[in-house]
Amino acid sequence: MPCRIRQGNKRRDGNPTMKSKPPAEVGRLLTLTQAKEELNCGRTKLYQLHQRGLLEFVKFDKQTRVTERSIKKFVRDLIENQRIAPKEV
Repeated sequence: MPCRIRQGNKRRDGNPTMKSKPPAEVGRLLTLTQAKEELNCGRTKLYQLHQRGLLEFVKFDKQTRVTERSIKKFVRDLIENQRIAPKEV
């Protein structure tokens, strides 16, 4: 049986699919794999950052996502902290 390819971002019932833009205050929801690639770190480090309150996770069903907003904030804070820290000789 050939598979059907849907065009556009609407389902047959007219409701938008997940391809529609998320609310601006949250940004995109990234998979753990995407978040690992963004931060160039491992899965364990992502969970450690989440436990320390530095990354925001969203769970629905069995899926875990990381908010893009929290990744950007984490990187911005990391850069700011390095600018403030004095260099050691």
